[in-house]
Amino acid sequence: MIEPSNHGNEMIAILLQQYTTNANDDTSNDQQQQVAGFIKGANYLCTKYKSIRKIRGDGNCFYRGFMYSLCEQLLRSLLNNGDNKDEFYRLKDVITKSLKWVCQYGYDETTIEMFYDELVELFDFIESVVKQPTGDDGKDPTLNTLLESALEQLHTKLNEENAVSIYVLWSSSLY
Repeated sequence: MIEPSNHGNEMIAILLQQYTTNANDDTSNDQQQQVAGFIKGANYLCTKYKSIRKIRGDGNCFYRGFMYSLCEQLLRSLLNNGDNKDEFYRLKDVITKSLKWVCQYGYDETTIEMFYDELVELFDFIESVVKQPTGDDGKDPTLNTLLESALEQLHTKLNEENAVSIYVLWSSSLY
């Protein structure tokens, strides 16, 4: 079984440090109440979760965070025991057919094709990771090593590039 990874994650306590070290007596009463409310929420999160993952906050962060979570869960479940294999291929099929569908609503294919290609390549990447041989024979990477490497690449694909989150935003705006 694959062990949980903290790649790209930070302890939730960092949230608390950010607000408690920046709080000072010069802030207004309203701001102090907001900070107190945030700290209460962060303390609650500390009881439910071990870590957080920072996502670039650029207006597409919801879609980036959603795709990050979806891809990570798919990778973990597919590598662990093959669960969600049907769901993975269902999603991949929807994505593959989405370009024509999106273009029916007025998007120019040549304008958005690069963004579409990035999303298709992301799912091709997940599929290629899952198909790699694994083992403890010293030749093939273990599941944990494979997952760590895949998560590092996933982090680059989703947090440093913007095409996937933009295409997901455009697609979801059509519903």
